[in-house]
Amino acid sequence: MGNLENYVRDRSSSFDTLYVVTGCTLEGNKGVVYDNVGKAVTIPGGYFKALLGYKKAGTVGNTGIQGGYTGIAFFFKNEAVSGNDYMNYSMTISELEKKVDIDFFVNLKTALPSLSDKIESTKDNWWNK
Repeated sequence: MGNLENYVRDRSSSFDTLYVVTGCTLEGNKGVVYDNVGKAVTIPGGYFKALLGYKKAGTVGNTGIQGGYTGIAFFFKNEAVSGNDYMNYSMTISELEKKVDIDFFVNLKTALPSLSDKIESTKDNWWNK
């Protein structure tokens, strides 16, 4: 996961703004561990990250045809991921929203009603570079 964090940091410099949502799911959890005061803490079953980048000039990936926006998402089961294999876990924002039942960028529909679905459901190859 450290490689994914470095990847996100590297990509952030390409945008005017990069929104990053990170979280976990409890579905398929791995049991519990106990914190320093003895409280049980559930071990997540998976982790996710959703990225929505904005470039006013429209010069990054699909931003020129998507109102300045492009996005990507990732989902990992709570298992070891080696090297740079994180791209094998990439998906569209819409796919991740269905998987975890969360609408990540709710204001996008208001800001760009005619483009929001396209932005969230398009896998922009720029992210793979």
